[in-house]
Amino acid sequence: MGLHSNITHSCSLTAHSLHNGPTKVPQEESDPRITLEPNFYYPQEDAVYEWCRRNSAGWNIAMPSYILGAVPDAAMNAAFPLAVYASVCKHLGQPMDYPCDLSSYHETQTASSAMLNAYLEEWSVLTDEATDQRFNACDSSAFAWEKTWPRIAGWYGIKYDLPDLNAKYIEIQSQYDPPPRGCVKAPFCLSLIWFVANRVLQIRTSIKTSLQIYDGAMGKEA
Repeated sequence: MGLHSNITHSCSLTAHSLHNGPTKVPQEESDPRITLEPNFYYPQEDAVYEWCRRNSAGWNIAMPSYILGAVPDAAMNAAFPLAVYASVCKHLGQPMDYPCDLSSYHETQTASSAMLNAYLEEWSVLTDEATDQRFNACDSSAFAWEKTWPRIAGWYGIKYDLPDLNAKYIEIQSQYDPPPRGCVKAPFCLSLIWFVANRVLQIRTSIKTSLQIYDGAMGKEA
């Protein structure tokens, strides 16, 4: 086998700007860039294209869905915030409240495992026919939170709550144009309001000690 000179750049579902709301499906590699806001993946792609052009090298772009994997210090890994949330709930003796509405609880989801994404990147770099191509990637194991949420709670030995039909929801409207493209509904903001309300920063030392959590998982001490 000859020497391969392909460069692979991996970017997450942010490349399709899914965090801004529902996208048109199927998502295709030929879809134009979403310019609703600055996207830090696009300058990286441009840098890869330019470097490959100047050095006569091939390129590949891997675009996975939500990534799941045991990787320290990976803030965009979906498993990371779920693990921290479950750990805090266990420490506080609280059930895992589902942080969205009923429709999302039953909606079919996709995800990309870190391992299978790595296999795709390895294949694309080593396969001549894949040179200069983009690849969407998910592991095709469709799931819904209605089955996954109770299972996560079970791993931590804690109770869980179903979506609260009477909750007052924070609504975040999709930015996609033209509207309407739906909105995200959440009874609380898991990333900020919930952590502040439950004094997570103040109790993180005791949580890490009692649950033997890796030191970097909840932030280093000041």
